[in-house]
Amino acid sequence: MRITAPILSALVAKAYHNSTNTTQAADFKNITSTSIDTKLSSITNSWAMNDVPGSNFLEAHDMSRGSNTYIGVIDTGYYKGNDYIDYSKIIVDPSLHQLGCNSASEYGVSAHGQQVLGLIQVAAPEAKIIPVNIRDCDSTRNLAKREDETSVGSYQSALLYHSAIQEIVDTAVTDHGDSEKPLSIIINMSNQVTGTSCNPLLQETINFYTQDNSIHFFAAAGNGATDNVGFPAHCESVASIGASNRTGEGAFFSNYGGFVDLYAPGEGLRTTTYKNRLKLVDGSSFATPLSSAAAALLQSYLIEHNNTLLDQGSLLSILKATGSNIESCDRYKGECSKSILDVKSALDYLKTRLELETPSATSKPTQTTSTPTSLPADPAENTSNRFKTNGLLMFAGLFSAIILPNIGQHRL
Repeated sequence: MRITAPILSALVAKAYHNSTNTTQAADFKNITSTSIDTKLSSITNSWAMNDVPGSNFLEAHDMSRGSNTYIGVIDTGYYKGNDYIDYSKIIVDPSLHQLGCNSASEYGVSAHGQQVLGLIQVAAPEAKIIPVNIRDCDSTRNLAKREDETSVGSYQSALLYHSAIQEIVDTAVTDHGDSEKPLSIIINMSNQVTGTSCNPLLQETINFYTQDNSIHFFAAAGNGATDNVGFPAHCESVASIGASNRTGEGAFFSNYGGFVDLYAPGEGLRTTTYKNRLKLVDGSSFATPLSSAAAALLQSYLIEHNNTLLDQGSLLSILKATGSNIESCDRYKGECSKSILDVKSALDYLKTRLELETPSATSKPTQTTSTPTSLPADPAENTSNRFKTNGLLMFAGLFSAIILPNIGQHRL
């Protein structure tokens, strides 16, 4: 599962590994795991983990905790020595640039990746995490933010994202090994970059990997309070995530509009940061890992109960159709049709659909038109062979009632 191009690989290697701390990852082999359920109690009590206007993760964990899934975090790396992090769930590869920069502070951008990782671990505690640092520690700037009006800056950013995506996929494939379970990878890109278009190189990379339903992409919409999203959220086949607040409204800073696919809690969230500390954070950067974690919970549930996967369009459509409505949406530029993530409702819907598709072995199958009250009836209810499997779940026809326009089609 690699994009083969010797010249491109050489350019990626040169741009991507130009850092002073690429060898630090080996130190993580000496980190012992901690109990996430006890150490992260102060985070799990956050409003975002509870019922609406939160995303209802705590109840969802009775159904799924993200096992058998991988979440790649393309960001600023992570740090050892934080008692709130379960390091046993982090996949370490000494050949990758994974640790954060030595110059980090709990308030600086360097801790951004650590903050994202903490939220993922709370929301999907059994998922395996593959962090990749795309930060240039020498210049104390994120290489991915070297965007300007020239093609060189944009191309360099695309090279970094391309390399990070490829490394995450390769690492997950290696760790997955010969498992008979389908491979599920969620790639979280909270490191939103200035720009309102997708570089062709990154779009080609995403297109290549989304041919397989194993891989899904989520990206932060941005915090400019504008009717647009940044890079890489602007790329097709990437779910663009806006931030909501604790009153069930769009956060005042969040980008909005037709380019935003889904909202999730992104204001006043408590998470891990630099050193052995917690911190309150705001931003679509932190709504995105909750959405990525929700995707992992759905895929994990399906792997466990049907040994199959949701394709990208079906997965996002379920999250959108089962979410709670944005309150006072007229204040947020007509976002009345948008939803705030509710992962428990999404799992309940998935459970119901699977039960309808799997008649009891001891009873005669009967036709039914009942569905969760929050969803429209499925006109394809009596259609046969809606589960088309090839190691993956295509859900052809199964979610036809709630499939909204395919992800990314509205993007220019």
